[in-house]
Amino acid sequence: MKLLTFLSGGIDSPVAAYIMMKKHSVDMINFHNYDSNETAAKTKLIKLLDVLRSHQKKTKLLFFPFREIQMQIVEKIDPKYRTIIYRRIMFRIADKIAKKYGYDRFVTGEALGQVASQTLQNLYVINEAAKTQVVRPLLGFDKAEIIGLAKRIGTYDISISDYAECVPYSDTCTSFAAKHPTTAARLDEIKEMERSLKFGKLIDKAMRNLMIV
Repeated sequence: MKLLTFLSGGIDSPVAAYIMMKKHSVDMINFHNYDSNETAAKTKLIKLLDVLRSHQKKTKLLFFPFREIQMQIVEKIDPKYRTIIYRRIMFRIADKIAKKYGYDRFVTGEALGQVASQTLQNLYVINEAAKTQVVRPLLGFDKAEIIGLAKRIGTYDISISDYAECVPYSDTCTSFAAKHPTTAARLDEIKEMERSLKFGKLIDKAMRNLMIV
């Protein structure tokens, strides 16, 4: 089975990728808000990829330019709903990538209740946007367990640090988010908000600029 893990520069997603690597072939995707894929590739993501490749040699990292799409969401969507809509749009884009490159499942590093977007209600709303099945291997883990695994596999120090030779990492999902985001989004309300968003051409453009390392 061929899996695509959503990789950020945080602690959780590299651990989720590692867990699934023990049984399946795993590639990774990063939705970034930098001006170019080349800038995104200079972040600590490549260092995380190098560590994970010690567990699975043939591993790819896909860089997807999300900046223009994100700025439209910032312009039109109430801050407390932005992270949920970011994630829903990412799943729709990942569906296209899965179809093009033959991925069977998505993997995320979400752990229940760790942040506002990861309540059961919000995960249900986010999940509805994905046609491809989403696997969440860390869902029942607490933070201490995840940190312990990250230290054991060698990703923890990279995830918590900004290396001098790297561009500072900016997490797309937390950029422009509210201080107090909703913990109980309603699917009908989210779909109504999405009707104001026009992403077709932006997604097509970003797909053409997808970079694979």
